[in-house]
Amino acid sequence: MVNSDNIIYFRSKDISVRGSILKDEMNSFVFVKSDLLVNYYQEQIDLEYIACKSVADFKVGFVTGKESANHLSIDCPLSDYKLFTVELFKYLKAFNKI
Repeated sequence: MVNSDNIIYFRSKDISVRGSILKDEMNSFVFVKSDLLVNYYQEQIDLEYIACKSVADFKVGFVTGKESANHLSIDCPLSDYKLFTVELFKYLKAFNKI
């Protein structure tokens, strides 16, 4: 069972035309310091914007051609979460993040 109290829902309309985040929960998410942010999406401009605004120390995602949001981009299909996980841990260990 998933505890929905800890899930933050986000929609495009939660960002103003000037780029302000309108939802308090998203502002909290973006501006809370964290060690790692995993961006598990490909080419979704709203999520990329949130990832760029995030103050996470280290950001990981997929190779998309626009990797500005990530410190590390992993080249594998979005559907292959097992390969993504293996590669993620391999690089986190190599960079002394874990």
